[in-house]
Amino acid sequence: MLLLLPKYPSATTAGITAAKVLEKFPIKGGFTNWVKSNTRGILIFAMIVILLLLIALTGIGSFLAGVFQFIRPEYFKRVIEILSVVAIPALIVLFIGYGAIKKVRVYEQFVEGAKEGFNIAVRII
Repeated sequence: MLLLLPKYPSATTAGITAAKVLEKFPIKGGFTNWVKSNTRGILIFAMIVILLLLIALTGIGSFLAGVFQFIRPEYFKRVIEILSVVAIPALIVLFIGYGAIKKVRVYEQFVEGAKEGFNIAVRII
């Protein structure tokens, strides 16, 4: 049996993965209309990618690593531990506070979302 392998397997894998991921997100009105309506987001994403490439390729990353060299690993670990303990309560307070500012009935919306989530879980099972 003859097995034909692509010349560039990583490009093939990336192409197939992109096609499978993007088929789940239908674009209404065609691709060009989607690009026109999301130009700002695409430009922001492109600028972030370019900035990261510049940091990686010009050596700015090693300069930044040298600047933050004074941070000891124990202190960094302690900060991460504190952030991990505070993250979930902070998100809850943030959502409730934002809902209060926007005058949204947060509890009712939460219960409605939980019902929908439960119904979806039952359908999956």
